[in-house]
Amino acid sequence: MRPSAASTRQTLVVAGRPASSSRPLHSRTVPSADVLHVCFGGLGGHLSVVNTLTRELGAVGVTSGVVAVAPAEAIASTAGSWTGVEFVEPVAIRRRADLASMWTALQAGRRIRSRVVVMHTLRHTTPIALGRLATRQPLHLVTRESHSLPSRSWIVNVQSASSVMWGQAVVFLTAENMAGYPLRHLPLRGLRRRRVIPNGVDVERFRFRPRGDGMWGDPITIGMAARFVPGKDFASLVRVIAALREEWGDRCPRLILAGDGPTHASVRALVDELGVNDRVELLGHVPESQIPEFLDRLDIYAQLTDGEAFSMSLIQACAAGLPIIASNVPGVRDVFTDHEDALLVEPRLTEPVVAAIRSLVEPGTGLAARLGVAAHRLGVERYSSRRMAASYLELFAELDSEGPWLEARGRLADRA
Repeated sequence: MRPSAASTRQTLVVAGRPASSSRPLHSRTVPSADVLHVCFGGLGGHLSVVNTLTRELGAVGVTSGVVAVAPAEAIASTAGSWTGVEFVEPVAIRRRADLASMWTALQAGRRIRSRVVVMHTLRHTTPIALGRLATRQPLHLVTRESHSLPSRSWIVNVQSASSVMWGQAVVFLTAENMAGYPLRHLPLRGLRRRRVIPNGVDVERFRFRPRGDGMWGDPITIGMAARFVPGKDFASLVRVIAALREEWGDRCPRLILAGDGPTHASVRALVDELGVNDRVELLGHVPESQIPEFLDRLDIYAQLTDGEAFSMSLIQACAAGLPIIASNVPGVRDVFTDHEDALLVEPRLTEPVVAAIRSLVEPGTGLAARLGVAAHRLGVERYSSRRMAASYLELFAELDSEGPWLEARGRLADRA
């Protein structure tokens, strides 16, 4: 049975009661939506991906709800944090009592009615699935593999196996990640239906403007936005600024880093140690709604990393038409082509990044403008939010032939 038509107002449900927020909210006894997104609570890429997808689905009449799983302090719990959703159910992870979060997730699976479930995070798939079975809901469950190949651990692989075992389909973000998926040869049910569906970006939210000769800021501003976790190499960017300070003096670029996480303090300490406080700004967490404004401040976008499943930040930088410097690693090199739409550099090295910046700012080459235009075209043609939504609707139609998916695809095509 299809969930009843949901209200157009957003509902934030906390332990079955409406939570306080910046505007009035209301609660329903049985939250329902066409699609349920189970994701990490709100700091990092999941929030941006879910918001982008739910906006597109909502525009064609497909309703969405969210189960946000994270430590309590990391859950985005205000009404404005999530867009295009009917409700948000928080599941707080406790360090010494994670069974409690599993129980909460199971209860969410029991209470919430949806036609399909998209698991953006893997660890709570089993309780969500058991909750749905307890209420005789179909297991139209899609596992979304969002871990980069270099960062996978045995714990991630165990969680992945559990999720794919329950699911009916697996979505990979790039062909390289699908080909390198370490469990690809196991007889797991979800692997019978594999899809590559890259993240998409709403290009219209970003202001495209050329960068390059005669259009640089004063000083030139470089930026990166990501979670401060060990796989994101903010430290090398700080060292790049220190090297350019010695080489360029007062012409040294400014570096703006957006994000928060466990390595934030060590990066701050490195800034102090290298004496580049006047050239490096750590913004902390930047809300998803403010990312277009953040990118508009930049002249160059740099993403140094050990690997990506698929970086929303990089595609957002494409939408803004920024010249991009990125690490030549899985999840990046099968999205970008070196010197065509980005400059790809070897990871964990400072000098290649310094050389890439030199080549972008060299007068008369037009390299920065050419890369920015090519990156923007890449975002529009291959990684638009509408293209992502159309692919998910096609997959949902395969899982649930009685759902609203085909009609929604037609409406989405009419909007293109």
